[in-house]
Amino acid sequence: MDDPTLDNLLKGCTGQPVPSLPSAFSRDVLREIRLRQSETSRGGNWIQEICALFFRPGLLAGSIAVVLAVGVALPMTMSKAMGADQAAASLGLNVFSSSSSNMPSGLLARVP
Repeated sequence: MDDPTLDNLLKGCTGQPVPSLPSAFSRDVLREIRLRQSETSRGGNWIQEICALFFRPGLLAGSIAVVLAVGVALPMTMSKAMGADQAAASLGLNVFSSSSSNMPSGLLARVP
């Protein structure tokens, strides 16, 4: 990398005073630093962005309303669809009854 023209230009610049910076240079540099920091923080906190998206008051209230409606309506429709005996059998409430097949009393009740 021997460039005599560049060497001559650099030698010519050594005797000249350094030009002054524009008055807004430090303000522009600080603004650029703030912009880059905000871009970095926005890209790195995707979890906070998702939480902010889902915890908006309207969306949260709508979600709670849907959960409550399903929680109230589903048991009502299921209890109407099946009888009390089927509901007790599906919940396993006959474990302690005399007709339970797993308890000794249920086994004794089946003996002739």
